[in-house]
Amino acid sequence: MHSEGGFFDRVPHPPEPEAPPPMPPWWQPPSGELPGRTVLDEILHRDRRLVVVLRELRRFSNGYEVRLGWMLRRDGLDRREWDDLLRRRMHEPPTSGSGGVQLGLLLADGAAVYPIGFDAVALDAAAASSSDPYSPKPPTLCANHSGGGGDEREYRGGFTGWIWAPDGLAAPTTLVLEWSDLGVPELRFELDAAHLNALPEPRAVWRDDEA
Repeated sequence: MHSEGGFFDRVPHPPEPEAPPPMPPWWQPPSGELPGRTVLDEILHRDRRLVVVLRELRRFSNGYEVRLGWMLRRDGLDRREWDDLLRRRMHEPPTSGSGGVQLGLLLADGAAVYPIGFDAVALDAAAASSSDPYSPKPPTLCANHSGGGGDEREYRGGFTGWIWAPDGLAAPTTLVLEWSDLGVPELRFELDAAHLNALPEPRAVWRDDEA
């Protein structure tokens, strides 16, 4: 004998979860765009053990992304030193100010832009002159690792800097980098008008996003 409906139909279903809020634009590039890009492959630092390269500059409708790569050789470190170096520094966000990778910007007007989350530079400090306390005043910078991999002899990785700048950037804008734990002093690379103007327009990924 069977009752109406299936046995498991009587189990109440949980309510549909609420949709997560959209990612704020200052946190990452828009997902629905193919950026205009310029390959730079400028070597910013090279020594016996480490090479740091500015790989690409990307343009989105509301900002720019810089992509950097690094290559590290073991170069005589014993296994424990090598493992400890990778564990402590390779996956630390480039905002700590504690000897790991540090990124920053120097704007054309001389203003300094530090990554949101850098030491005492909190989001509310970045938003001090904004009418919305939860939305920082552009331009802002978010710095993140973008993965890596290697073996017992060499390790490669990268990090990115997302520059939220809906009104664009005035030239020159200078990228500032330091990695004191690995002997990289403060370095500067100027993004001049030629770099910024050479970037193609971004394109919509989905046709329904096109104007």
